[in-house]
Amino acid sequence: MKIKLNGASGLLWVVFGLIITVGGITFITETKESLDREAEVKQAAAEHEAAVERQRNTEAKLKALPPSEHLTSMQAALDGMRKTGYNAVAANTIESRLSYIPKGDPSYRRAEAIIGDLHGMKKAVDAKRLSERKAAETKRLAEAKQEERKQYAEWHKLGVDIGMTADRASHSSWGRPSSINRSVYGDQVEREQWCYGGGNFLYFENGILTAIQTGS
Repeated sequence: MKIKLNGASGLLWVVFGLIITVGGITFITETKESLDREAEVKQAAAEHEAAVERQRNTEAKLKALPPSEHLTSMQAALDGMRKTGYNAVAANTIESRLSYIPKGDPSYRRAEAIIGDLHGMKKAVDAKRLSERKAAETKRLAEAKQEERKQYAEWHKLGVDIGMTADRASHSSWGRPSSINRSVYGDQVEREQWCYGGGNFLYFENGILTAIQTGS
């Protein structure tokens, strides 16, 4: 069966049909996205539950081991670190093993001794790292100071120019002044007059050279 529509009425029915089609597509898309999100949440929950179950199984196996096996594992891990260096993950594993050994068991004191050795190793590692950081910082400061001296030596060969900083001017061929007159005005402009004798003066505003006066 065919239906023929003419004029404005036909156009309205076409627009109405398009609106229904677009709405239906939008509804389907949103429904699919909602289902996808729900599936992702379920998958994440399942993975978390599986991880928890694995942790429970591991915990049960560790509790079932005799104290002597925990002690052997602790000693082996410590010996390994003595060869390869301190490792935080292995250290945490060693310390966690102690909780599976009853305090009244003969292995407990030996396990405590292993923990003591572990802490001693950690202190030695921390002390070494601190010493290395201090040495690196001392080297950095020495290099910076040397570079600064080189810069000052270069500046000392030169005179002064408008716009240079007070620090640079003090390391120029003019050097440090014999006296400095300071004043601060209401607009927070700090002015300085550097006096060198022989009618030679330098004038600064907020640390920047603004005028040079020579006696010659």
